[in-house]
Amino acid sequence: MHAFPFFAFSKNPSDGALLRRRFRFLAGSLLFCIGFFVYAPMFGGCTAPESSRCSEDVCKLTLNRTCSVNEDCCCQQACVGGNCIPSGGETTTETATETTTEGVATTEEIVTDGSSESSLEALPDGTPQEQSTETTKPDESLQEQPPQEQPPQEQPPQEQPVEQPPVCTPNQTRPCKYSGPPGTEGKGECKAGSQTCANNAWGPCQGEILPTQEACDGKDNNCDGRVDEGCQCSNGQTQDCYSGRVGCVNQNGSWQCTSPCQKGSQTCQGNRWGACQGESLPQKETCDGKDNDCDGQVDEDFPTKGQSCTGGQGACVTNGKLVCKSDGSGVECDAQPSSGTTEICDGKDNDCNGQVDETFPTKGQSCSVGRGECEQTGTLICRTDGTGVTCGATPKAPKQEECNGKDDDCDGNVDEDLVRDCSPAPADVNKGICRAGLQTCFNGQWGACRGEITKWQDERCTQQGDSVRDEDCDGQTDENCGCQRGNTRSCGTDVGECKQGTQTCAGAGANATWGACNGGVNPVVEICDGKDNDCDGSTDENWPAKGKPCSVGRGECAKIGQYVCKADGSGLECSAQPGTPAQEVCDGKDNNCDGRIDENCP
Repeated sequence: MHAFPFFAFSKNPSDGALLRRRFRFLAGSLLFCIGFFVYAPMFGGCTAPESSRCSEDVCKLTLNRTCSVNEDCCCQQACVGGNCIPSGGETTTETATETTTEGVATTEEIVTDGSSESSLEALPDGTPQEQSTETTKPDESLQEQPPQEQPPQEQPPQEQPVEQPPVCTPNQTRPCKYSGPPGTEGKGECKAGSQTCANNAWGPCQGEILPTQEACDGKDNNCDGRVDEGCQCSNGQTQDCYSGRVGCVNQNGSWQCTSPCQKGSQTCQGNRWGACQGESLPQKETCDGKDNDCDGQVDEDFPTKGQSCTGGQGACVTNGKLVCKSDGSGVECDAQPSSGTTEICDGKDNDCNGQVDETFPTKGQSCSVGRGECEQTGTLICRTDGTGVTCGATPKAPKQEECNGKDDDCDGNVDEDLVRDCSPAPADVNKGICRAGLQTCFNGQWGACRGEITKWQDERCTQQGDSVRDEDCDGQTDENCGCQRGNTRSCGTDVGECKQGTQTCAGAGANATWGACNGGVNPVVEICDGKDNDCDGSTDENWPAKGKPCSVGRGECAKIGQYVCKADGSGLECSAQPGTPAQEVCDGKDNNCDGRIDENCP
């Protein structure tokens, strides 16, 4: 007898009625499970109440059946890998049979899976009612009775479960549902997959092909019904090409060209045709005896070519024909006058062409000569030798350059090399150590005074090792310093061009003084000669532009040099010499060096 029996044998008539109700309920549940598992595979699940325990044989029918979720399985089975398998502890059933007072045998299944189960009994209307298994005062009629000898009763035949056919047969295949976008199945590379039966269950879907990005490979990869859309060619492929509108014609894939036009070749890169290489395209037609524009005609844009023409005037007239110009821009008459001379600038028609001095088109135009303040204007006239024209004006004479922002000396430079002495104390200049400074002119203005040396406040007596100097610029050295009669000492400086001299002490006592500095070379005003004339340790410091680049002349006469000292040392001048002016011709240059370009050209 189990700890929680579903029912117990009893001879009480009321107990027999209860057992009969339980038997009818369980028999109905058994038939429900048998019918469900026969048709469950085709309707997709087990919906019988779990409390309706089926027989062990019926539960076996659902083992390994195909499933999608656990609800598709029964009898404490779980859906694993698409098949129903036992989910946990072992489940067994026991069947208890009792003969009622009416002589009818009843059967009841008892679930023994190691846990307490509630039992169901049929209500009077046949509805199962769950009976609590909590511990209460036991019904005496259901208490375990001591074993009593029972007369043998005939057992009613039990209904056998109907064996279900397998879901599928081994190696059987079937198409599976296509998972790609609607409308793509069966187009291009796209197709549905298939399933194969194994262990009486359908395996996974295999072989399905879904749309991919279109590749230039001759296939419909994206399954839109088009092949290689957007692709022009295959990488590395080459073909003949021609990009001109005329000159070559493609006939059945072959280019036919009219010389000098020629076809080219292009290569496929990135599935696109590259540029056409090596082709010869039509050019603008020029007068040169060639079909430049590849239209089958030569020099057709010059219809007068070959027509008659004349050259010369009066007795110089000769016949000829129109021929191509050397630059191909048009035609010209090839006739040459039979007489006449070269046209010169003399007011006559020397070449018999009906024009006078026509080869000198600038004749009579305005001109100018000279530079700076020397410049004068006039008109171009014939030279005396007839070789060209020259300006009829005469330039002014140059004068000394002044600090006024003008080119007074007419050399093409303004205020160049203008310097002058300057000193805040002119009376002391060139006495003792005092020296005048220099000012340089720039843009018409004198600059600051630089290089001047002013006197010190007091005379300093010469100490051992010092040079004798007139610090207060009064013409005396070491006055009031005292000395020993007959003593000598060095005086002056050895810096630059200066040389030290000698002083002798004269007088006696407090009246003894150093005499004049004799035999030395004293500082002088600095000049531009490459020497330190003022003995200040610097050479030509008053001309900072010395050695820098400079230019002379204008136009084609311009030359580059550098600033050097003038011969008299008064300042700087450019080392370059301007070129010689030539006759002005129409070539974009200032040939006559007057500061204007092609001024006489029409």
